[in-house]
Amino acid sequence: MIKKNIITIAVICAVLGLTGCGSSTVPDTAPQTDETAAAETGTTAETTSSPAVQTTSAVSASAETTTAAQTDAPAAATAGKPDCKPLAGSWRYQSDGRMQGSVKVTADGSFTYQPLDDSGAKNGKVTVSDETFNDGTTLYLYNFNYDDSTGWISLYVPQNWNTNSLLIGQDGTNRLVREDLIVNADGKKITYTDSTLNKAYKLPSDDADEEEHYAIYRGNVPEFACADADAAMQSNLKELNDLMQQTLNEQVKIYDEKKYPAEDFDAATEKVNAHPFGSDQTDIDYMIDFQGKSATIFLNNYWYSGGAHGIYGTDTVFFDTDTMKVIRSLDEISAAPNEFVKFAAEYFMQNYAAKYEGQDDFTTDTLTKAMTGEGTWYFTDDTFTVEFPVYSFGASYADGPQYLRIPLELCVRHFNEYGKQLLPES
Repeated sequence: MIKKNIITIAVICAVLGLTGCGSSTVPDTAPQTDETAAAETGTTAETTSSPAVQTTSAVSASAETTTAAQTDAPAAATAGKPDCKPLAGSWRYQSDGRMQGSVKVTADGSFTYQPLDDSGAKNGKVTVSDETFNDGTTLYLYNFNYDDSTGWISLYVPQNWNTNSLLIGQDGTNRLVREDLIVNADGKKITYTDSTLNKAYKLPSDDADEEEHYAIYRGNVPEFACADADAAMQSNLKELNDLMQQTLNEQVKIYDEKKYPAEDFDAATEKVNAHPFGSDQTDIDYMIDFQGKSATIFLNNYWYSGGAHGIYGTDTVFFDTDTMKVIRSLDEISAAPNEFVKFAAEYFMQNYAAKYEGQDDFTTDTLTKAMTGEGTWYFTDDTFTVEFPVYSFGASYADGPQYLRIPLELCVRHFNEYGKQLLPES
């Protein structure tokens, strides 16, 4: 099992109105999902449209992420008057799991937001205050204001905050995710950089007069490192990096085994861009998302050989951010062998039966196989998702991948203690 989205920042939280700008840690503010209501009433949940996982470009690695301010981030977040030091460094801004751009914050709160579109960089200043709720919970409120005094985003941060991922808004669809750095519970810093492979091959042809066709491969996966890792973490890092390299080289290995002649990448790419029909183009890129004390690498792949559209899909890798151990099977977090998978399959059959009625491939066996090695599954802050590729269950290409979801609060009942530590319900 190997393997998420941003919109243009036209509408985010208004700085002057704090309602709706709290994180999921704010007491009694999280909305009830359709699936939760259905589970409690015994009715079938109506599935809502969800963002398709698309091939996205990861922001390039930045050496600026390993600053002294990051080294002191946990202490700065809990001692004395709240300030902006914990935010210092580089972040990705995501909406609905899709990357919209990068944010660089300095220790004094100055920030620059660089969107992926052509709207240009925006500069501003972060202000911070502390907010105490009725139950005594104290959270820090960070307001990102542009230089023209326009409010961009507001987010609540708990005193003992997750230094890797910060939610913006109650629904958790917007977030800042630490770029190129993971800080675990022991304060160890695991950096990750892009490992890129670009290759071009000439495809065989039986007709000497036929136009030349090529196979273009563009691959990009993360490579992890930790300077002060102990022997156990080093072993886990090697396993994770080996898995990434296996993914990066898998398609290239096929071309090499077929003995396709290698071509100059830039020259071949220029020819294919001018005449794409008949040539193969494969792109693999990644994004990392954090959930509790775990994270998921989303490996987004896209294949195109001309025509109306290409084919895309996603694989995932789920791992423990404290130890960097890869979680290869759901049984590793299940209360008993096969308990969680059995529960999830039964939930999907009950709650999605109406949507996929009459589809021969929507079966318990299909769902079980998707969670035990033949499909894509992942956790977010509030859901467990099994993703099926385009054309699954009678869906059209325009319908995109099919997403089957379960509220996390229902899932944790079937976790062992390790699973509950990795994915706390809150």
